[in-house]
Amino acid sequence: MIQYPCAAYGIQTRVLEAGAGPALVFIHGLGARADRWRHNLEPLAAAGYRCIAIDLPGHGFAGKANIAPFSVPRCADWLAAILQQIGAEHYALVGTSLGGYIAATIACRSPQQVGALVLVGTLGIVPMGEEARAAISSRFGTVSREGIERKLRTVLFDPGLVTPAWIEEEWRINNSPGAHEAFACIADYIRDGIDDDVIGG
Repeated sequence: MIQYPCAAYGIQTRVLEAGAGPALVFIHGLGARADRWRHNLEPLAAAGYRCIAIDLPGHGFAGKANIAPFSVPRCADWLAAILQQIGAEHYALVGTSLGGYIAATIACRSPQQVGALVLVGTLGIVPMGEEARAAISSRFGTVSREGIERKLRTVLFDPGLVTPAWIEEEWRINNSPGAHEAFACIADYIRDGIDDDVIGG
């Protein structure tokens, strides 16, 4: 597996990539990063696919500045531009949570480029409603080690994967320069605007 920087619309990011063949693009969820797909990339690369995972704006090692106004349509534009830069013209999209919302938006906009779409616990199919938006917004951007450990043990199928090193790494990323401001920007969008971009019927 390799990792490298790439940028679009003034926002730099990190790409994880493994393998060659038809492209599979993995899009992480709220408050996560490309590494959440790390255990999936190598086996699928060995099966003959070009596997790509990318840190979304404001997340992981991606840029934290210039992300406002944050929105799913803007993330979809940005991700499509990143994929074009790295030579992925046709691909299958796999997204979870916010990543599923972005993947579905790209698929609806550019069906000729998306050969398959896999949505895992995705947002954006139906409106979340004010109560759910407020609840998610209020707890988004966990920055304490205890909160990070609790979240990882909740969202991962195998909580045994959660190591002290992973918690420390996540804590350092979530408290890196600009992270708090980026999280606040994303939380504002979740609270006030995310339902405006719903792609479901």
